[in-house]
Amino acid sequence: MGSSVGPVIAFVGVLATTESDIDDAAFNRAGQMFVEGLLRGLATAGLPADVVLGVEPLPGFPRGKRLMGRHGWFTTGEGRKVRLVPFVNIQPLKWLTAGVSVALALAAWCWRRRGRPRLVHCLNLSMPPGLFVWLVARLTGTKILVSVNDVVTPGGVAPPTLFRKLDFALHRWLLPRFDGWMVVSRPIANDFLPGKTVCLIEGGVSPEAFTRATMDGRPRPAPERFRMVLAGSLESFNGVELVLEAMGHLPQGFELIVAGKGTLAASVRRATASDDRIVYHGFLDFSELLDLYGSADLLLNIRVTQAIDTRYFFPSKLMELLASGPPVLSTCTGHVEDEYGTLLYLLRDETSRALAERVGEIARIPVEERRALGMKARSFMLAEKSWDKQGERLADYVRAEMFGETGPEISREAAHR
Repeated sequence: MGSSVGPVIAFVGVLATTESDIDDAAFNRAGQMFVEGLLRGLATAGLPADVVLGVEPLPGFPRGKRLMGRHGWFTTGEGRKVRLVPFVNIQPLKWLTAGVSVALALAAWCWRRRGRPRLVHCLNLSMPPGLFVWLVARLTGTKILVSVNDVVTPGGVAPPTLFRKLDFALHRWLLPRFDGWMVVSRPIANDFLPGKTVCLIEGGVSPEAFTRATMDGRPRPAPERFRMVLAGSLESFNGVELVLEAMGHLPQGFELIVAGKGTLAASVRRATASDDRIVYHGFLDFSELLDLYGSADLLLNIRVTQAIDTRYFFPSKLMELLASGPPVLSTCTGHVEDEYGTLLYLLRDETSRALAERVGEIARIPVEERRALGMKARSFMLAEKSWDKQGERLADYVRAEMFGETGPEISREAAHR
């Protein structure tokens, strides 16, 4: 555990609370779990957040039904107190009003904590708008750290609209002007922050969540079919269409279980109507999802990298897949091959036929060998990628690189690539 010495911290990000509409399209459970785990890990390492300022995840009106975001003090699912700031839920007013609200709340916090070393920890730059956060930090003499979980390339996972182009340009201009950086993928550091020392943290797991009996890696008794599980956002960049097409190349001895929500949910439902080997479970709570993982012969992480530009993303869901016990098949997204290549099976050719062939090859591997690989990944994740470990790494980086304190430092191998 890191030292308890450190700055007073304000965290800023998109956060859902117990009163948020978690079925809305804007809600991302993996993102919420990332935030909660990171805050918990930093607190364990001696850098707790003094205040958490949040913008409620809402789809913009009229796609969403609400014109205003909730504001005031609320509680997250983990019991964390969050101050949500108000905003008008119509673009471009959403961007402007959320930015102004965050700026005012941050300025007031900086005044209350004047005379003390301060740090603003900002999660991503699109929402809440990082420009406003950066301006307040600079005007008040406050250090600022940004955790960059993704950078949306216009024409990649999002259409090349004027807003996306401006947002991307702002990322390129603003990112080097922060004092510290936590990134989830090496390309973000290489392309936006050349020469900077950054902390690479792609996600984490809470070991206590993976202790149930279904996580022990034992194969299902006499399975009739080889079961694959695909869970997460049902979008093209997560390989949903690719996996559905691959089922057409696989014989009857294979089945696919899909869980999640997204724009391709209707496509999954249509596939279940035409192929009884495909089952759709909808949006499951985390406990149900872990049970589903435990029933699988193979977990799928098919983040598309060749047909869609996703180089500035890292699928944080991969962390929970690897911690679950069954073996994982993944595309070579981000630094997956370099860091996790010995812990999972890799898919290099992102076509439906190549995916089907790779699944067939894996199914022919003796079950005990597959189980051993899954348990090797699980052991590594619980030992090395827990949120306590990740929080300690980031806390050490903050102390050493941002405040010049003596103590353990993030190594260049672990931090900047």
